[in-house]
Amino acid sequence: MKRLLIYSLLFLVLLTGGCKKTDTEVSNNIEIGSLLSLTGNWSSLGITSKEAISLAITDVNTFMQQKGNPIRFSATTFETKLESALAKDG
Repeated sequence: MKRLLIYSLLFLVLLTGGCKKTDTEVSNNIEIGSLLSLTGNWSSLGITSKEAISLAITDVNTFMQQKGNPIRFSATTFETKLESALAKDG
């Protein structure tokens, strides 16, 4: 479980590395999106991944707050049911 959390944190850092603010953007919230299968086949992997992302975001937000950084992360999960059409629309 610890390894999964570490990989999730690394994933968040890599994913948000390409994020940038525009001049008109004043929000300190960075939203992380994930496409996961939460029902049907492979749902156990999707559910576990969603929880790992949630734990990682909580840890990162706690760390950022402790360091006095105003940036916060949030997560949005899109259900794909392992269907490419749903993933494409997500």
